[in-house]
Amino acid sequence: MQTASCLDPISSAKALRKRIRRDGRFLFADLTGEYMPDVISNTFRIFTPHKPEKNRIDNGINSVQFDMYKQTVFDYPSIIQAKLGGQWSKYNRLISAQVGLCNYHCWYCYVPEDILRGKRVQSLTAEQLVEDFLQTRAKDRTRGLESNVLRISGGEPFLAPDLVLQCLEYIERVGLQEEVFVWSETNLSPFLKEAGDQSTLVETWLEEQGKTLEDLASFNNFALHPCLHGTTFLDFAQTTLVRAEFFDRLVSAFGTLVDCRVDIYPTLSSNTSPSEGLEYLFSKLKTISKKLPLRFALIEDDFNYPPVDERLSRERRQGTIYGRKLLITKWSRLLEESYGCKYAEIPRKRVDLRM
Repeated sequence: MQTASCLDPISSAKALRKRIRRDGRFLFADLTGEYMPDVISNTFRIFTPHKPEKNRIDNGINSVQFDMYKQTVFDYPSIIQAKLGGQWSKYNRLISAQVGLCNYHCWYCYVPEDILRGKRVQSLTAEQLVEDFLQTRAKDRTRGLESNVLRISGGEPFLAPDLVLQCLEYIERVGLQEEVFVWSETNLSPFLKEAGDQSTLVETWLEEQGKTLEDLASFNNFALHPCLHGTTFLDFAQTTLVRAEFFDRLVSAFGTLVDCRVDIYPTLSSNTSPSEGLEYLFSKLKTISKKLPLRFALIEDDFNYPPVDERLSRERRQGTIYGRKLLITKWSRLLEESYGCKYAEIPRKRVDLRM
């Protein structure tokens, strides 16, 4: 029995916003005893983007060969290298913290429900988070490891855009903005507008703090990874349990990010999304920004996590898995028709959305 898709992402985001930020502190996952690999403390775990043995490949590294059907683009290191300089290997060890709430209910999410619903969390200020990161970074250096990227994952980090901005501001205050990078993610729902409003939820929340989305975009040591959880209205609704009519508005939310010049590197799942309807999505993205489809990575989701099986069993949901070759082939064909290149031929770091 498929659980009904009934979530309103705007009202749920507003409700969770009141919980995730209180008295200048933010809720983060408490990773104590967590099953996830590479957990190093109750706050952090390690993520390695370019990892060939896992078929995660940074196609922006000059010497790397990439097979679009067998491998997945994880190009964080070369993107950050293009912005901060140095060797790409300096940016291949991400110290990841996870905010503790999310307003989606994706069946394939690897994060346990008690974290996503805010039941196993801890409270930190942005300054405490960055200081904990810097202490971890210093310890890693004594072991010959480069840890120069703070990743703020989720949950949904942009329920607290002021957290991300405060982290960047603190890194600048301590003079590390040319060495330390902040990478974050979003499911795009905080970039929706309520009916009749001129501002998105994120813009409203930042304005309450006397800040703007342009302030966030002004930091060269920041990039945002928007995850589009579907290719069609129905696919999106079945994946997230969010009402299908919000799909178009979420795609349009890319317009706010592009207009405010936030440096974005979006993804689309290649094995949980159908290839049907891809032409519509591709066309809509092109109307937002001519080169926006070139910024997309088609990732392969991993389902080998206990929360996925538990979620499907407990809620009697059905997770639909697709052969990724169909979607990749069609996306690559659309790129060739529009830009004269196949998927992943042009590294995303070379795609300028301002042109």
